[in-house]
Amino acid sequence: MAKRTRAAQEQAMHECYVSRNHWWKWTTVDEERDYYIQHMECLRCGGHRRWRVSKTTGDPMGNNYNMPDGYYHQFEDGENPQQVRKELRLFEVEQHVQQTKPSNLRRVK
Repeated sequence: MAKRTRAAQEQAMHECYVSRNHWWKWTTVDEERDYYIQHMECLRCGGHRRWRVSKTTGDPMGNNYNMPDGYYHQFEDGENPQQVRKELRLFEVEQHVQQTKPSNLRRVK
C-alpha cells in the first residue's frame, strides 16, 4: 500500500469503520485440507482479511481480520457500539450534505 500522511490514513480508516465497507483487493490464497484461505487487503485503510472457504461446498467458513492501529473506535464504559456507529454515520452524511452544492443535492419526494 502506498505511503500516505497520518491524517489521510486516519480518514481512510474512519470511512471504512463508519461505512462498514472495505475496498478488498484479493492477494494470495493458501490451501488447507478442507478449505482455502483467501487473503485480501483493503485498498483504503490497509486492513487485512483472511476468508476461509470450503473446498467442497464453496460455503464461507469464517473471517479473520488484522486492522491497522487506530482503526477501532475506543468506546467509553456503557457506550453502545451500534449506536456510536449510527451517530458517526449520520454525522458523516450530514457533513457531505453541507458540502454539496445546492445544484448537486437531489431531494427525493
